[in-house]
Order: sequence, then structure tokens, then C-alpha cells
Amino acid sequence: MKCYILDDETSIKIISKYISAHKQLKIVGSSSSTLVAYNEIMTLMPDIVIISSSLPKLNLENLDFVTSFIYTADAPHFAAEAFENNAVDYLMKPFSLDRFSKCIEKATQKQLEANAEIVKDKSPGSDYFFVKNESRGNKVIRIKYDDIIYIEASQNYVTIHLTNKSHLIYLTMKELEDFLPSDRFIRVHKSYLINEQKITSIDGNKICLEDMYTILYSGSYKKDLLNKVHPKLITSKRRFDKLE
Repeated sequence: MKCYILDDETSIKIISKYISAHKQLKIVGSSSSTLVAYNEIMTLMPDIVIISSSLPKLNLENLDFVTSFIYTADAPHFAAEAFENNAVDYLMKPFSLDRFSKCIEKATQKQLEANAEIVKDKSPGSDYFFVKNESRGNKVIRIKYDDIIYIEASQNYVTIHLTNKSHLIYLTMKELEDFLPSDRFIRVHKSYLINEQKITSIDGNKICLEDMYTILYSGSYKKDLLNKVHPKLITSKRRFDKLE
């Protein structure tokens, strides 16, 4: 998830250090100026914005693409104002890495819930779904099943590889696998989910997709793969030694 920090210089350094301890987080910008921060947030479109309650108020009216706002302050009387602005959490300075991590857990859960609301359109006959592209802020994009070649997992993210582009999505492989139609997509490895219609050949444990990509399937998923392929495999019932 992309993070932006609006706070004093000392706090920015501390928060940046805490963020670096979380692999799923990435700092895309920071500032001690509310005006500068607003313009950068509109451009960078982060998922999480960490705001100091001590600085001039940030105009939140056009920042609905931000999933989580986290407020920091030196005094407890700012807490009520923070939660009035739908803050996911409120951090009293000084705060520890452990306290910050608990705050990030809340933000992560909120992000997953937001993604779950978007990845919905499993009505009969539907041949597409919607997701948010992580590399493009909160931009919602439509993906057709037929365009997917394979899906690659990386911790809390997946990369959906299409015919001519890829999309980085903040979802787990399990969440996406549960959503996609099982008659079209096969899990062949803990890190790979493939479109059955894109298989061009299988050689040993190597699966060739679209004559371009090679995916290795793992033994634990071999049975699932064979169950998909064998019913469509045409073989001769004659013995080769009897052929003329």
C-alpha cells in the first residue's frame, strides 16, 4: 500500500523508519506543508495518508480515493476531531513501532474490505470483473477473463498478466482464486494461477502458455491440473505394438 506523510520533519523520519519495517508499505511522498501535501496527494493517490493534527487542516473533500487516514498528535484533545474525519486510527506521540503496526493492521483490513467491495460481478454470463490497480492509485479497471494469461502472487499482492499488459492488485491469491470461475482457472503452484484456455503445451512439469510464457507446476497441484486436462485428452485405445 502506498503511504503519504504530512507531519513535521522529525516525525516524518520516525514514521518513515516504521513504514520501512512493513514490506507491504511504500512511501510515495512526504511534506510538512499542508498545501504541498494536498497537491502531491492528488497526484500520487496514496492508499494511506498519515496526518499531524498540529498542522493546518488538510482539505479532505476531494480525497475520497484515500482508503485510510491516520492522525498523529501531541495532545489527546485532537482525538475527537480525528475520528470525526473518519480516521482509521489515532496515534499519540511518541508512539512505538508496535503501536504503529497495530494501526497498519487496521488500515490493511480496511483496504481488503474496500477491494472486496469492488471485485464483484459474478452474475450468470458475466465474462469480466473489476479491480483497483495498485500502480494507478485507486483507478478501477475492468478485466475480461479471456484476456488473462496467468496470475502471479507476491505476499499480499497479485499481478494479473494479460495479453499486452499487467496489473498489480492488492489482493491475496486466495481471494482472487475464490472469485474466479474454477472451470476456467487452475491453481498450479502456490504462486501461480493460470487460464486453462491459454495452455499450448505441457512438458513434464513445464506449462507453456500462449507459446510465450513457461510456468512450472508443483507436485501438490499436479492432481488438480491432471483432473482438468485428462477429460479433454484424446489418446488411442489401441496398443502401439499392434499397429500395422
